[in-house]
Amino acid sequence: MTALDAASATLRLRGILMVACAAFCWSTGGLLQRLISADAWTTIFWRAVFAAVFLLAFVLWRDRGRGLAPFKESGWAGFAAGFCFATASTFYIVSLSLTKVANTLIVLSTSPFLTALLAWVVLGEQVRTRTWVAIAAAIGGISLMVANSAARGNLMGDLLAFVPPLMVASATVLIRRKRNVRMAPAAAVAAVLAIVFTWPLAHPTRRCRGAACPYGPRALGRARRSFRQCAHLAESPGKPGGCGGCGFVYSAAPSTPCRLLIGGRLGPGG
Repeated sequence: MTALDAASATLRLRGILMVACAAFCWSTGGLLQRLISADAWTTIFWRAVFAAVFLLAFVLWRDRGRGLAPFKESGWAGFAAGFCFATASTFYIVSLSLTKVANTLIVLSTSPFLTALLAWVVLGEQVRTRTWVAIAAAIGGISLMVANSAARGNLMGDLLAFVPPLMVASATVLIRRKRNVRMAPAAAVAAVLAIVFTWPLAHPTRRCRGAACPYGPRALGRARRSFRQCAHLAESPGKPGGCGGCGFVYSAAPSTPCRLLIGGRLGPGG
C-alpha cells in the first residue's frame, strides 16, 4: 500500500466515524422533541441560535484573519445550500410535532433515493437497477403509511416530512455541481436563516412554570420514564402497541432506535 492509499483509507475511516457520530446525535432528536413542551417554532428558534453561535465561531476560528471570505467564496450556491438546509431543519421539527416520530423518520430515510433521482435528472448520473427497485419499494411502503395517517388525521405531518429529504437532496446535488461550496459556512448560513424563518412565530422569551416546564426538576422524571418505556418496548416486541410490527423501520432508518421505539407508542406531539 502506497502512502497515498494509506492517507485515502485514513480519510475514509474518519468520514465513516463522523457520519456514525452524526447519526447517533441525530437519532436523539425525536426523544428530545417529545420531552420539550415548547411549541415547534420556539424549539427551532433556540436550536438555530445555538447552532449559529457555534458554527460562526468555528468558521471564524478556522479561517481566522479572513473575515467573511469563507462565506463569499461559496457565492450564491453556498447561500442556496444554506437555504435548503434551513428549510429541511425547520420542517423536520414541525413534522415531528404533527405526526409520529417513526413516520417522520421513514420519510426522511428516502433522502438517498431522492438524491439519486435528482442527480439523474440534473447531473445525468446513471441510476442502477437495484436503486430503482429500492425506490419503488420505498414509494410503496410510504404510500401505505400516508394512507394510514390520512385515516388517523396525521396526514399533514407526514406530508411535511417530505420537505426535509427533498431539500437535502437539492443541497447535495447543488454541492456536487458547485464544488466551491464549503459545508461549515453553508451550515452557519442555514442556522441564521432558520432564526429568520422562525422569529415571527416563536416565543423565545416566554418562561415556563410548573409541571409543563421542560427545564425544571420534573423534566428529569419524564426523561427517565421515556427511557424506561424504550427499554420496555424493546423487551416486549410482541405486545400490542410495541415495535414488533415495526421491524422493517430499522432497515429503513437504522440510526434511529429510540425515535422509532417512542414512535411506536406515542402519537403526534407526545
